[in-house]
Amino acid sequence: MDLKLSTSLQYGLSALGYLASNHHERPVMVREICRECGLPYDSTMKVMRQLTRARLVNAHRGSKGGFTLRASAGDISFLKIIEAIEGPIETGDRRDGSELQPICRSAIGVLNDARSAVEQVYGKLTLKELSSRK
Repeated sequence: MDLKLSTSLQYGLSALGYLASNHHERPVMVREICRECGLPYDSTMKVMRQLTRARLVNAHRGSKGGFTLRASAGDISFLKIIEAIEGPIETGDRRDGSELQPICRSAIGVLNDARSAVEQVYGKLTLKELSSRK
């Protein structure tokens, strides 16, 4: 099983990191984010729409429009970012397992515990902490 960042998640983290690290008080256009982070425009715009729907960023219209963080970087969890772009974490098995052998039911319990642990770790890690790690 591979745990890796999808391309969309990389674009989203890069854009959010740019917004967070530059302490923009003005909306930042996607073209600026793409230029500064070396990201493709169309894919980044798609990710920014996902982040807007998830209420992690605000979209501002007009000639001086762009995006701003909806909350401080310390209040945006890695879990929220992942779920905004990739959907809910699907580690584990949500079946009740009643038709399975006891060992398989036990394995399902372990997988579900692992999903819960991952959600807990990702839920505590913030955009601010991610931005400050080297």
